[in-house]
Amino acid sequence: MAVALLAVAGLAFAGIGGVWDVTMDTLSQSRAFESVLRPFLDTMQTMPIFVYLIPVIMLWALGIKEVPAQVIETAQAHGSTGLQTMLQVKIPLAFPTIMMGVNQTIIMVFAMVIIAGLVGGGGLGQEVFINSIWLRMGDGLIAGMTIVFMAMVLDRMTRGKQALRMPLAALR
Repeated sequence: MAVALLAVAGLAFAGIGGVWDVTMDTLSQSRAFESVLRPFLDTMQTMPIFVYLIPVIMLWALGIKEVPAQVIETAQAHGSTGLQTMLQVKIPLAFPTIMMGVNQTIIMVFAMVIIAGLVGGGGLGQEVFINSIWLRMGDGLIAGMTIVFMAMVLDRMTRGKQALRMPLAALR
């Protein structure tokens, strides 16, 4: 952890000091730096896929932790096993929070549509980008609004799924 903080501080100092370009030229020629950096870069190539799971996992854990202890104790007092308690008590009560994580992930994916278009990923993001370059604002607005409407529809669908489970969540 200390090494990571030192590296960040050193790179920040280079950026603030105005020698960022020269520093990067120097580091790009260093085999030792490449051998240290290569494993991190290889790992980061897999990250975009898993980054989307962070809100789901965090809100899943939060939802499970928020289940009242009295409800869990009642389930256990009635002979519920650990698996039964998880599947029939904790997850149904945590469902609104879990769906919030799913919702946040969906919105994050739609935010990436534009970025994907910037790097040639195609789709509506590229339509927004190309139309903004050629100053065809009407076409760009239509493509952008299509992305917004798709996000809104999926947002409402996840909220609708959450509303179906609300009576269970009312036990909180």
